[in-house]
Amino acid sequence: MRKPSVSNLPFVGMTSSLAVVHAVSLVVAGCDDGSGSAQLAAITTVPLRSYYSELETVAEATARIPDAAKHGFGIIRLVTPDDLHTPALARFFESAARAGVATRAWLVLSQAEGYWPNEDNLAAFGVAVDAFIAWRAANDAPVDWITFDLEPSWQYTHELIDIASGSTGLDRITDLLALVREHVDAAKFAESRVALGGILARVHAAGMRAHCVTYPMVLDDLADGDDDIQDGLDVPVRGLAWDEVSFMTYRSALALYATEPFGPAMFADYARDAVAAFGSRAALDLGVIGADPITGAIGYTDPAALAEDLTAAIAGGVATVHLYSLERAAAESDASAWFTVEATPGAPVPPPDSGTTALRGIFSLLDDVLVQ
Repeated sequence: MRKPSVSNLPFVGMTSSLAVVHAVSLVVAGCDDGSGSAQLAAITTVPLRSYYSELETVAEATARIPDAAKHGFGIIRLVTPDDLHTPALARFFESAARAGVATRAWLVLSQAEGYWPNEDNLAAFGVAVDAFIAWRAANDAPVDWITFDLEPSWQYTHELIDIASGSTGLDRITDLLALVREHVDAAKFAESRVALGGILARVHAAGMRAHCVTYPMVLDDLADGDDDIQDGLDVPVRGLAWDEVSFMTYRSALALYATEPFGPAMFADYARDAVAAFGSRAALDLGVIGADPITGAIGYTDPAALAEDLTAAIAGGVATVHLYSLERAAAESDASAWFTVEATPGAPVPPPDSGTTALRGIFSLLDDVLVQ
């Protein structure tokens, strides 16, 4: 029998030199089930910083665990259906638990199936979630979180990128509006919310927690009480039993839509809205380090710039930040400089800037003109 975790403990904020955590940590617990073999419990600490691991093998991610343990960050590891048929995945989670490194399973599908979960592929994604839950039980895998990366399908995402990078000025806004409006379908969206709620119920019944990560403009959708942007992007977020909700405020992605440069105020601004909407469940994602793997846009090239945005996000009120990506940071000439990026304690919220106001104004306009 798996050793119980303390995943149901209430989140309590604590500050240390390595991390801001939400809970008491059960680092590594031995349990003898009578067979003489010790079993591992998942790490329940929620660290200030976690890195997404996507474009590297499971074995390569496992090799990063000593760095994660040394520098106090967690690892959110991509998991495909094929990964469940190899012993490497179990070794990754076991090695992390032994080292005291918090992990999450970031489930995806094939690109042909849309890759990320969204309105159009929840039946297939539900099968993948159920398979992972069964695999976890069969392998006594010490992992208690599943990450739901809610994004438009692989094809739809590339259509959005083509508009953002290929048109300018008013054309960019009108083209974006036309594409997103094609995806607004209130009845289908409502059905997808119910379907996703059913998947989350199964996750929680298995004693696991659910992390939603999605586009930041979802926050621009919430103030007026409707779900137009979520519907148009095929990503049901509001009204579901998430244990954490984080928003991909990636500089490299936001810059594609921006009409003028923006500063750290962007991240403080979104952090405030995330906390207002989701309280202690709110988090922010920052990226990308180096070149964006999808758009090719250049993100952070200096750890100091990332630290500045991290500081702004924490000043805005979130206590958890995820960074993209582990393999990009490790590939830099001074990986340790990226692994040790921290927020400046007690820093003030940065003042508003016109670039932030302009970009969020575009997303608010999109919300205003979309009609269900």
